[in-house]
Amino acid sequence: MEPVYRVSFFRTVADSTGHLFNALQGAVEVHAENSGKAVQLARLKFAKLKHVTTWTIRADHEQCELLPRRQRAHFIR
Repeated sequence: MEPVYRVSFFRTVADSTGHLFNALQGAVEVHAENSGKAVQLARLKFAKLKHVTTWTIRADHEQCELLPRRQRAHFIR
C-alpha cells in the first residue's frame, strides 16, 4: 500500500494591519509513492474540488506532509 500524504493549499494574504499570513484554502489526502507525485495528484484534485482549471487560481503555495498510519482519514477531503 502506498504512503498517504496530506497536501494543504495556502494563499498569502494581508490582515487589516498589513501583516502577511498564510490562509488555508483547503487540503487533500492522496496515496502516492513519493511527495513529488503526491503534490502533482493533489494539485489536480484541489482544482477539481474548487471547480477551477488550475490550483493557482485559489492558492499560491502548498505544503506536503507524510501522514503516519494513525492520522490517516478514511476519506478524501
